[in-house]
Amino acid sequence: MPGKTVAAIAGWNALFAAFCFGGAVTVTEPWQRALLVVLGASALASAASRARGGDLLPD
Repeated sequence: MPGKTVAAIAGWNALFAAFCFGGAVTVTEPWQRALLVVLGASALASAASRARGGDLLPD
């Protein structure tokens, strides 16, 4: 993954979450939509966790 700083990793996770949520809007199969929503939610949670651990967000 390019960039090893906490902010870079959190940013890439947030970008992946946005990609997953955007894809969930465009797919037609319910199982694909559910999978993309779950992946996006976990990536967003990971981004928030890393941002808090790196003191990028208030507690």
